[in-house]
Amino acid sequence: MRAIILAAGRGSRLKSLTKNKPKCFLKVNNKKIITHQIDALKKNGIDNIAVVVGYKKNLFKKLNLKIIFNKNWNKTNMIYSLFKASYWLKNEDCIICYGDIIYDNSIIEKLKNSKKKILLPSNVNWKKNWSLRYQNPLTDLETFKVNKNGTLKEIGNKALGYSEIQGQFMGLIKIDKRSIQKFIKIYKYLPLKKKLNLDFTSFLNLSIKKYKIKINVIRIKNKWFELDNFKDLQVIKKFY
Repeated sequence: MRAIILAAGRGSRLKSLTKNKPKCFLKVNNKKIITHQIDALKKNGIDNIAVVVGYKKNLFKKLNLKIIFNKNWNKTNMIYSLFKASYWLKNEDCIICYGDIIYDNSIIEKLKNSKKKILLPSNVNWKKNWSLRYQNPLTDLETFKVNKNGTLKEIGNKALGYSEIQGQFMGLIKIDKRSIQKFIKIYKYLPLKKKLNLDFTSFLNLSIKKYKIKINVIRIKNKWFELDNFKDLQVIKKFY
C-alpha cells in the first residue's frame, strides 16, 4: 500500500504564519504537521509516500518523498491536485490524506488492515470538535448521511440541520487500485471548470449519486484535528 498527501495550498486564513511556509509545516509539539503524518504512515508500514505540492514547493525536498507539483495550486481545488498524480495513484491501493490534519496512528492501521475496497473514516466526535472551533457549527458543517448497511449516502452539501449530519469527513480515505481507476475515469470526463474547482466531498458525492460507487464508512473515535485557522491551531496545541 502507498499513501499520498495533498499539500499544495498555502493556508491563507492563517495569514502571517504561512507567509514563508505552507500550513502543513506549522509545528505541533515541536514537530511539523506533515512530519506527524509521515510518522503515522511509516509506523504502519507505509513507506511509499507521495506529496502533491504547490506553495513553497522547495521546502518539501528535505522530506525525501515522491513530489508531484501542481503549478496551478493557487487557482485549483483538492480534486485537481489529487488527479495530477493519476499516473502514480493507479498502480497500488492507496491512502489519501489532506495535508492539514493531525491524527492518531491507529486510524491509519484501521484503514490499512480493512478489506473494504473503499473505506472512509467518519469522525464520531464531530459536534464536540466543531463546538470548540465555531459558536455555530452549522455555518461550516456539511451533510454526511450513511445507509443502514454502512455505506455513504450523501456528503458535502450544505447542512440545514444536525439531523443531516451523521458523521464528518476527516480528510482521509483508503481506496483500492481498481476503484482508483474508476475515480480517474469519472474525473477524466468532468467539464474543465469542474476539474479545476471541484472539492473532494463534492466529488465523492457525485461518485456515489451518479456513478453508484460504493463507499464504506467506518466510525472513528480516535484523536483527530483539522487546521484551518488560528483557533484550530490553539485547539490542536491544547490537546497535544
